Amino acid sequence: MKKYESSGEGNLEEYKEPKKTVSMIKGLYEGFKCHVIHEGRLTDSSHVTTGITEGCALSPTLFLLVLDNTINSHRRQKERGTMENDKKV
Repeated sequence: MKKYESSGEGNLEEYKEPKKTVSMIKGLYEGFKCHVIHEGRLTDSSHVTTGITEGCALSPTLFLLVLDNTINSHRRQKERGTMENDKKV
């Protein structure tokens, strides 16, 4: 499930979440389509492959999962001294 792909932080499977949890979240988001109203006309439906659904009760939790992973990844890189433009003293 690559809903947060644009964050550059991978997908839910990489966050070590239980498989059942990932499967339930995928069930809510896979096959999601949307329409856009442009100049008063409704467009054909398009598949949504990234992002989270506005107003979804899970959106804040999914955002926090990505944020937590991003912070932990940053912390691990800093501890190893592998951050770009960051010198270990």
